[in-house]
Amino acid sequence: MPHFRSVLTRLSAIGAGRRFSRLSTGIVIAMCAGLLLPVLVGGMALTHLRQEKASQEMESYLDDKIGLLANNLLNPVWNVDTKGIRTIAEASLLDPQVVRIAVSEPKLAHILSIERPERRIGKSIVARRELVLNGELVGSVEVEIDDGLRQEELSQDRRVYFFVLLGQFLLSFVLIMMAMRFRVLRPLARLSDFSDQLAGGNLERPLDWQQADEIGRLAQQMDQMRRGLHTSFAKQKDSEKKLEAIFNASPAAMSVTDVNNSFRVITVNAAWERQFHRRRQDVTGLNGAEMDLWADPADRRNFIDILNAGVPVDGMEAVLLTGEGERLLCSIAAQITEIGGNRLLLMMTADITERKRSEEKLHLAASVFSHAREGILITG
Repeated sequence: MPHFRSVLTRLSAIGAGRRFSRLSTGIVIAMCAGLLLPVLVGGMALTHLRQEKASQEMESYLDDKIGLLANNLLNPVWNVDTKGIRTIAEASLLDPQVVRIAVSEPKLAHILSIERPERRIGKSIVARRELVLNGELVGSVEVEIDDGLRQEELSQDRRVYFFVLLGQFLLSFVLIMMAMRFRVLRPLARLSDFSDQLAGGNLERPLDWQQADEIGRLAQQMDQMRRGLHTSFAKQKDSEKKLEAIFNASPAAMSVTDVNNSFRVITVNAAWERQFHRRRQDVTGLNGAEMDLWADPADRRNFIDILNAGVPVDGMEAVLLTGEGERLLCSIAAQITEIGGNRLLLMMTADITERKRSEEKLHLAASVFSHAREGILITG
C-alpha cells in the first residue's frame, strides 16, 4: 500500500498543472524566440548592407552625374556662354536628387550657381570636378545631391519587409500553436485525466491510445503500469482477505493497535469480542485506558514501558476487564511490528482465570496433605 500511495502521489503531481500553463508558456516563448531572433538579426544585417549599398550607389550616381555635366559644360565655359551654361544646369536640376550646381572660372569666380534648398531632406553629398579643355583648365563644376528620396525608398522597403515578416510570423505562430494544441497539449490533457483516474484508485478503465509518437509511448507505459498495479493490488487484496479470514478464525483473542496513535485499536478478532464481551465497532479508535480494559493502570504502564524498550512481551499476567466489568486474569503476549511504514502492536490475550483457580486449589490440597498430623484416606 505505501508503494501504491507513492506511485499515486507522483501521478497526481503529473496532472497537477491542469492547464499546462508553464509548458505552454515555455513552448510559446521558445517558439517566438526561434522565429523572431533570426528575423531580427537577419533584418538588421540586411538593412545595414542595403544602407551601405545605397551610399555606394549615391556616390557612383554623383560621379556619373558630375562627369556627364563636366563634359557638356566644357565648350560653353570656354566660350563663356552663360545662357548655354544655365540651360545645361537647369536641365540637370530636373533630377529631383540634385540640390545645387555651381560653375566657376579658374580663379574661383562664380559664373553660375543654381540650387533647390527645399530638396535638402536627407544627407547631402558634394563633388567637384575641374573642366580641362586641350590641356588647359577652363573652370570647375560643383554638384550637390541629396539622398533623402533614396532613404525614403529604403524606409518604404523596410516597412514592406517588416509587414511581410510579420505576416509570416503570425501565420507560422498560428500553425505551430494549432499543431502544438492537437499534438501535444490535448494528448497531455488526456494523460492528466488518466493520471487523475489512477490517483483516484480506478484501475479498471484502460487508456485507449492511437497516437504513435513519444507521447503515445508514454501513454502505453502508463497503461502498462495500470495493468501491473491492477494485478498487484488484486493479489494483495486476495492476500489481505486470507489474512483477515485467518485473523478472525483464530481461537486466540487478538487485537491490532496503532503504536504511533497512543495504542488505539485498529481491529480485533471474533475471539477477542467473545472473551471481553465488547463489540469491534465499539472499541475501534479507543486505547486500553479509554475503554477501561486494564483493572490496574500500573499494569498498562509497565506493559507499554516494556514495549517501548524494544522488548516483546511474552507471558505477562494482568487482570483485564470485560465490557460487563468481569475481571479476567490474562496471559499477554505482544510484539510491535512495522507494516507499510506504520508501527502496529499485535497483542494476544489468553484467559487463564480458571486455570489459576485450579492451580490454587491443587496447591491448597497439597498443602493440607503435607501438613496433616493424622492419616487421610481417600476412597473412590
